[in-house]
Amino acid sequence: SWKRQQENIKRSIITRNHLNFVHDHGSFIGLKHIAGIDISFLKSNPSRSVAAISILSFPEMTHVKTIACEQEMTLPYKAGYLAFREFGPMKHLIDFVKNF
Repeated sequence: SWKRQQENIKRSIITRNHLNFVHDHGSFIGLKHIAGIDISFLKSNPSRSVAAISILSFPEMTHVKTIACEQEMTLPYKAGYLAFREFGPMKHLIDFVKNF
């Protein structure tokens, strides 16, 4: 069930920085890029989604790249389980830029 899967995922949440940058007195040493990701649905066809990720250089905050993908959504919307529906398109984009 989704509830069981959600409980299993909850146990694997990472709460400590394991990335290659350090936060030191307001500075992020070693951080070169940041990204924002979102998903939306077509008004003309709510079963189609468009997910996009934008990458910015850091600390300059200049646009580096934006990638978008359109995808058919196969899972229904269920309150409290939004990530199960939206994760697929977002994971596709994250995997694409993971080694950017």
